[in-house]
Amino acid sequence: MRFNLGEFLQSTRGRWALVSLIVSGLVSVALGLLFPTAEWGLPVQILLVLSFVLFVVLLYVPPDARLRILAGGIPALGAVLLGMVVLPQWLGLFIGLAVGWMVAAWFLFRQQTPRELTRAIRAMRKGDYDNAIAEMDTLIRIEKTNPEHYRLRAIIFSLASKHDRAKRDYEKMLALAESTHNTNLQIEAWNGLSEINLQARHYETAYEAAQRAHQLYPENWIPLYNLGLIGDRLARSQAVIDDLQQALKVGITDVRQRLLSFLYLARAYNRTGDVEHARLTVKRMENLWSALENLEKLLKDEQSAPLAAIIADDVKTARALMIDELDASQL
Repeated sequence: MRFNLGEFLQSTRGRWALVSLIVSGLVSVALGLLFPTAEWGLPVQILLVLSFVLFVVLLYVPPDARLRILAGGIPALGAVLLGMVVLPQWLGLFIGLAVGWMVAAWFLFRQQTPRELTRAIRAMRKGDYDNAIAEMDTLIRIEKTNPEHYRLRAIIFSLASKHDRAKRDYEKMLALAESTHNTNLQIEAWNGLSEINLQARHYETAYEAAQRAHQLYPENWIPLYNLGLIGDRLARSQAVIDDLQQALKVGITDVRQRLLSFLYLARAYNRTGDVEHARLTVKRMENLWSALENLEKLLKDEQSAPLAAIIADDVKTARALMIDELDASQL
């Protein structure tokens, strides 16, 4: 993803990072001008830089990692400063102790996985969705503001074909992500809303949700792929071509989605009367046999039933094209 200064400065975290940079820079310059020969000048300058880096890291890491970073970072900074100012001859030892403490703190202050979460995942893997949901209900009553819990329960609702309840959980996840300005979780929530509405055959709503995810992260291929898939269902051929060409340009890392993208592209070209480009696109599927076999194996899994309901016919069509049972002009 290319860095976009405008988007960076529009984000709350970006503005706080910039303010922190300006403040630490001004303090550093002021100290240099007022106390140019002070022995403590260099240690304080280094402390300012390290404090700035720590602050920016805290802005961007998930909330559950902040305690570990603070517990490790603050004593480590203190140890380095102590070595620089009081016992400079032992600075190497203090740096070693600081690094060792940061590593130890990362493990000592690690959050334990709640028992309800472990049991919910175990039940979900066994296909026992009712018990999995019950465990997540209990966990959410305890930790009501954790968006990750709503995401997992939404996935379980989706597997249980309870689309309305999955949608409500994704909406709750989105609200929590927006309240904490967590862009990554917002994208995941919009992607989830797109996928659950697609499963429910609410194509227009699914398309709008995919657009929102794409607006938040224009260079992520997943929303673009979702737009292409849903656009295929809505027969928005030119939009499918535009979105999937962009997704392929960005780079579709999952070879299975890349295979299906070629299928949707070929169908869109054929629908617009461009049979030549449709056939050229089908030709690009020829080296993706492992992706096709992987998809066919995946769709046999009971837990892939929601996915199979969406793409099973597409996978059959892809095979027919790849073994020359079907021509691109028949899409």
